[in-house]
Amino acid sequence: EERLRYTSAAKVIHHPVFNALFQDKHVVCVQKNVFLSISNVVLVFTDIVDSTKLYASLGDGKAFTLVRKHFQVLFGAFTRNGGRVVKTIGDAVMASFTTGRAAITAVSEAMELLPTIGRRPDNNNYMEIRVGIHSGQVTVVPLNGVNDYFGQTANIAARVQSVAKGSECFVTETVLNSSDDSRDAFNEITKIGSSFKATPFTELRLKGVDGKVHARGFRWLRRSRRVSEQSNSSLGYMERNVNRSYSMRVSAPSIESLGEDDEVADNVTSTEHYGRRFNRMGCH
Repeated sequence: EERLRYTSAAKVIHHPVFNALFQDKHVVCVQKNVFLSISNVVLVFTDIVDSTKLYASLGDGKAFTLVRKHFQVLFGAFTRNGGRVVKTIGDAVMASFTTGRAAITAVSEAMELLPTIGRRPDNNNYMEIRVGIHSGQVTVVPLNGVNDYFGQTANIAARVQSVAKGSECFVTETVLNSSDDSRDAFNEITKIGSSFKATPFTELRLKGVDGKVHARGFRWLRRSRRVSEQSNSSLGYMERNVNRSYSMRVSAPSIESLGEDDEVADNVTSTEHYGRRFNRMGCH
């Protein structure tokens, strides 16, 4: 069987073997100081809703114990669907995918699995995230030991995430129009009887972005259900299976396998204790 003579840079950088071997290696072009450009990649930005209140009420150590379990859920959902976890930004996550379907599926899976880490002690609600998905051209820049993405595509993806509501994901028109498969994935998870509800197309005015960005959202409907109501549901099944262990390995950013009862000392801030494990950088 004849092999293809080449593959795309996007597929290579998302390949699990590549990430296992070269995640901490810089991807560079032949010419020095010329960075690799990828014509199209799907970026996902997530953020925890009301994380400031979580830290204020629990203290940095206990709050980050919960945030850390949230990381494990997201990392698992993203990598299982072919995604690449690029970095964490505080308690937010930046990830990338090669297709809109993979990104939409991964985000919906993560939202459904987040209740498995338990309720927030500060308000007795489930952990909720807001998410933005956008696609376009990016520049790969080696920074702080990872191959990061820079450019307006990353800026827009981060801004789209910031205007979503709790348990809501905004998907830009660019992603939905990129292929029938992306639209099909959106329609599949928001069909009647599913766990998600579609929201109408919205014109977003984003800081630092010229013109309007059109996006459509999907929101998880079961975010306020009681644990007892989930015992016979598909979510209850996932919760029982996921709760067997929180242990997980991902290629990057690295995170140690953790038990369900692991604790972090209250007098140790997340920045001091975990600065070497996570890339705590601002959006570009």
